[in-house]
Amino acid sequence: MNAAEVIKEIDALDDAERDKVLTHLLESTDQLHKEGESSKKVDSTKGLEPIDFSDILGTWVDDPAFDEAMKDFGKIDEELWK
Repeated sequence: MNAAEVIKEIDALDDAERDKVLTHLLESTDQLHKEGESSKKVDSTKGLEPIDFSDILGTWVDDPAFDEAMKDFGKIDEELWK
């Protein structure tokens, strides 16, 4: 069963049953995080196809106007954070 099928089944439940299912899922996820097991049990990349960027590789063009606009982007305003 894929995620879309699960969502459809949950959506078909009445409000009380849906609340029970979602509460259980949230509690289970919270417990996994507390135990530090979530990264061991869930592989977020499993089943994903690699993305092909070959059509844009080597196409970067220097843009002085962009560089000028972005020059202060990484600066932190110390006064703002006091």
